[in-house]
Amino acid sequence: MKSIDIFGHQINLQVNKKYFIQSIIGGIFTIFTIIIIISFTWLIGRDIILKETPISYIQTDIMGKYPPLEISNKNFPFSFTLTDDDNVPLLEFSFLKMKLYYIQYAMDYETQLYTLKSKTDFSLKFCELSDFPTINEEAFIEAQLGYSLCPVNFTFLLEGYWTQDSLSHIQISIEKCKNENNNRTEELSHLILDNKILKIMYDNFDLYNPNKTQEISQANDSSLINNQIKGSQNFTNTNPKNNIDNISGINHGLEHDYNCKTDDEIEYFISKSGVNLNLFYVSTKVSISNNTHPIEQVTGSSYKYLLFDVFKKSVFKIQKQYISTDNGLIFSTEEKIDFSKIVDEQTDSRLVDSDNPQILAFDIFSSNISDIYFRRYIKLPDIIASLGGLWKIFYMSFMLFSKYFSEVEKNISIINEIFVLNKIKEYDHKEKIFHNKTKFSLSHKKRKNSLMFDKIPKRE
Repeated sequence: MKSIDIFGHQINLQVNKKYFIQSIIGGIFTIFTIIIIISFTWLIGRDIILKETPISYIQTDIMGKYPPLEISNKNFPFSFTLTDDDNVPLLEFSFLKMKLYYIQYAMDYETQLYTLKSKTDFSLKFCELSDFPTINEEAFIEAQLGYSLCPVNFTFLLEGYWTQDSLSHIQISIEKCKNENNNRTEELSHLILDNKILKIMYDNFDLYNPNKTQEISQANDSSLINNQIKGSQNFTNTNPKNNIDNISGINHGLEHDYNCKTDDEIEYFISKSGVNLNLFYVSTKVSISNNTHPIEQVTGSSYKYLLFDVFKKSVFKIQKQYISTDNGLIFSTEEKIDFSKIVDEQTDSRLVDSDNPQILAFDIFSSNISDIYFRRYIKLPDIIASLGGLWKIFYMSFMLFSKYFSEVEKNISIINEIFVLNKIKEYDHKEKIFHNKTKFSLSHKKRKNSLMFDKIPKRE
């Protein structure tokens, strides 16, 4: 045990060819220190292998301008539809129309006012799994995304805001159906699904009998659409494609005229159905502790109710976010993952005239706010630095604790080197002789001193 003592005290002479005196207590302290150092090394250094608990923090950057952001179904898939209070899709085209616009404004420096540069009405289709490439089929079905509408082959460039000289954004608009265009083809031409189109007619819609189930019959290439709606509140089919047949073109069999409902019917429909616009998107959950898959993408939604004589506008902003990971063993190596996050910022409303067709709008802009998640795993120099500090603490503490035992061991070692002691009895015998001599010497000295004092003459 002595031979492993690292807390031995240095002396100015060699004892057994050593400059240090080691003790059993020092050896015990040494073993204890080694166990602690190994345990501490594993506790703070295992993340080099396991990658479980990174050092992380979040930094929020606020930029002066709203940077350009290009979105597509690859980095930000989204869809929308109308639903009732029970989240049942309401595809009531003779009541309400759903539109998607790409709008651009520019500042007129002469008038110091914004002017509308362009407003493009984008084609829509019923969503398929390929429109949401970052989620699986189970999530697609559970979110009922097959009943929602997706833009066709879209790529939008969102840039700027009302505080800049130009801006571009997308707008999802809900408008009351008006009878300016009575041709059904024009009303439904924006609903494209790979040469398929939902064939629904509402001519026989019974507005005052909402308990009836909805029946949708199928049509084929050679027949006209002859579907009858017996009720509006229940959409019984689970797959919208069950209600769609192959046709040779989007206008095939759609030359049938139909009229929009009256304002009174639309108002009654909105008040009784609890219709709301539901925006679906891919929401991202960040898991800092997951080294290989730090982000998990799930479906999210945001909805707003419709009112007949109130125009509502909701502002959404898409933030660009990042996860920066330092996985280096010795030196820093940055790996960056970017993803998008939509934020529902505000909703405002105002009264409108009944002639105003637009009653709800979702405006989607780019954002000037960006969150950056930084995470860094422990490196080899960090472990060495931590162990160096811990070692100093233990070394100083145990040096103090073992000092007394080292002093005793030093004295014993010196005595053993000066005196030749072969047997314990011999040592005891010499010790007795030493004590007797010391005792005799002290008594003799005391007696001699007393005699000397007797010879000193007393003063009178």
